Formats: sequence, C-alpha cells, structure tokens
Amino acid sequence: MKNKLVLGAVVVVFVAAGFLVSVPARGQEADTPFWDFILGKFAEVWNAIAGINNRINGVKPLHLFDANGQDLGILIDASSYDDLMYRSFLPNQGVVIQVLDRIQFRSLELRSRGIASGIFFTGSNCTGNAYTRISYIGPSAITGITGPRYFKGTTDSGGINTTLSYFDGTRCQNTSPETTMTYLLNEITLPFTEPLAWPLSIKVR
Repeated sequence: MKNKLVLGAVVVVFVAAGFLVSVPARGQEADTPFWDFILGKFAEVWNAIAGINNRINGVKPLHLFDANGQDLGILIDASSYDDLMYRSFLPNQGVVIQVLDRIQFRSLELRSRGIASGIFFTGSNCTGNAYTRISYIGPSAITGITGPRYFKGTTDSGGINTTLSYFDGTRCQNTSPETTMTYLLNEITLPFTEPLAWPLSIKVR
C-alpha cells in the first residue's frame, strides 16, 4: 500500500495576498491526461505567484538539493514504495520533475516520461523542430532523450508535418519523409546536470 507523505491538508498550499491556492492531492489515481491538465494549471498558478511568495508573511518554499548542492526545484510532494519518489517544480522551465531516491543503491534517478511512439524531428539526425504523435502530454511534463536533451509538452492543437528522423528511446534514426498529424514539443534546458549526486536534502530557500 502506497504511503503518502502529505505536506499539509493538500499536496501544495501557497499563500499569496491573503488567498489560498491549492492543488488537490493525487490520492485517487486520475488518468494521465487529467493529471497533466492539473499539473499545467499548477504551473500557471505558480508562475503567477512565484515573484511574491517569498515576500508574503515570510513564506519560503522547500527546495530539493542533491549532494553537490544542485537545486532540483520546489518540493511538491513525495511518495514511497520500496524507494522514495519526490516531485518538484522548476518555475523557470514551467515543468514538474520526478526524482527517484534509490536508497538501497545510494543513487538518484531523474524520471522523465518517455513517449512510446518516439520523438520526431523535421531535420535529419534529430535536428529541427521536435514533435510527438501523442495528442496531449501536458505542458508541464518532460521527456528526455540521450544527449542529454529534454523536451516539454505544449498546448499545440496539432498539424500535418513532415519529419525526417526520430528518437526511439535509445538512439536517433533517420527515416524517409513521413507526413502525419503531429504535436509540437519545446526543447528546454534544466537548471542542473546529470548524474545527480546522492543523497538528497530538503532545505528552505
């Protein structure tokens, strides 16, 4: 049975100008598109208040750090199975990441959502614009490929595009031109580098 480490009555509560803005806990598992929608709304809310939350009533958020002092974002919540899974928010990138604390191996693993159908590119050798064939992965979700390179979902409603290469989860492959419905991804740079150094720490910043 999954044990939740609940931060307050709900997963996240921010106090801004006397108003409470909260994100419901993920106690009852929602389907993926719905949760991505919630995370997208969470990103919008946080961006709106990030500039003032440290100045209202002395509120300061908790941040995750690896052993090298890299800031892994604002702590949202944590859950436990055999290992601990932390979720944090990166306000400048507008994404939520997951960090798996593999305690028995004394290691940390950045978890990004893979896209089963691959990431498709308008240029050869995985260059140019990046697209997915999945209609909605959420603007706050990230997917990673070797390099390392990271991409986030968008609110793109889709369009017909021609791609010349794709990443299948392990390597980049060039293809003959393929024209189909695709949805734009944005490449982003994370504010830290991998590998992450164990152990994690939680600090007020």
